[in-house]
Amino acid sequence: MKDILYSAISNTVNDINYKRANINYLYTVQFLKVSSSFGQWYVTAYNHKSEKLQVFRCDKIFSLSVNEKIRPIKTEKAKKILKKKFKNDNATDFEVAITDKGVDIFIKENYPSMTLIYTKKTPIIKGYYNKDEENFISNYFLSYGKEITAIKPTRLKKLIIKKLADNLSYLNHI
Repeated sequence: MKDILYSAISNTVNDINYKRANINYLYTVQFLKVSSSFGQWYVTAYNHKSEKLQVFRCDKIFSLSVNEKIRPIKTEKAKKILKKKFKNDNATDFEVAITDKGVDIFIKENYPSMTLIYTKKTPIIKGYYNKDEENFISNYFLSYGKEITAIKPTRLKKLIIKKLADNLSYLNHI
């Protein structure tokens, strides 16, 4: 965490090793903003390859090294990018109703594109996902299992069902 904070303050570009779903990913990023939500620390970074903002959970960054080959973006550009946020024009809004046990799952892992609200005492995760995040969002909600009680829109429900069917097919063939 100390290295992430120092890098954000120093405005340096870093190569990071990030682990998600037991897969290691390598990114070249510039940390712009550090935040906390429900006990988890996150860093918003500019991904130099995709030229877009990306959020990383700090505890899933396993290594960090300064990349001196790539110039950091200027502070003015970083401010403009942060104002624009993450939601693309073609993003899909969702609402997923969950049980009280599902609230525990949400508290342990959630993302800036989603919030927990209560409607008539029912906990609901409201948020959005961009077109290129469909695999991520379906994997995320698979972890809730039977703690999901309703899913909107139907397109998200179909994504989750397809992911579940793919997993079942894989398991039946190993």
